[in-house]
Amino acid sequence: MALVIEGKYNEAIEAFNKAIELNPKDAVAYNNRGAAYGQTGNYKQQIEDSSKALQLNPKDAVAFNNRGVAYGELGNSEQEIEDCSKAIELNPKLAVAYYSRGIAYHKLGNRKQAIKDKSKAYALNPRKTWGKVEVVTSEAAVHATDENRVKVIGNRDSKRYHLPGMKYYDKVIEYHRVIFDSEEEVIKAGYRKGSQ
Repeated sequence: MALVIEGKYNEAIEAFNKAIELNPKDAVAYNNRGAAYGQTGNYKQQIEDSSKALQLNPKDAVAFNNRGVAYGELGNSEQEIEDCSKAIELNPKLAVAYYSRGIAYHKLGNRKQAIKDKSKAYALNPRKTWGKVEVVTSEAAVHATDENRVKVIGNRDSKRYHLPGMKYYDKVIEYHRVIFDSEEEVIKAGYRKGSQ
């Protein structure tokens, strides 16, 4: 995943190959390898890997989205809509699936539905970021970062962190903001607790 984020797609593919070799039933590894292939323009391999991920885990919304995007890149907007719709059915909060489906509807000339889907995507993700991280996020990673987990906000400038309910929790400027999944993680990173 780190290699994908850094844009080192071929190295990421090699790493996922090793992961799959170690555990041929790892749906997440197939899904993420497929996304890395997609970033290199190999959409046929992305479809193959996403399909394998779905064979292993039929409830992986992100794999449906990734496969749909690959179909769309190959000119099959109808299949993109079908896969993205399935992704939305499985995870109605998956913003990138609405965005991807909106693009497919736009390609087919259905501007009304395209605007509706893109508006829903922006409502779910106001930052309007549709980057590499979202594309390769596994279903497991989605659940690891959903609303059920406490988010700890760190200020990389002051090296202080804030928990929900603390005075500056929502006030850290985005440029300085670092999000951690736990207080233990932020302390390990060398941050000190901010003002209550």
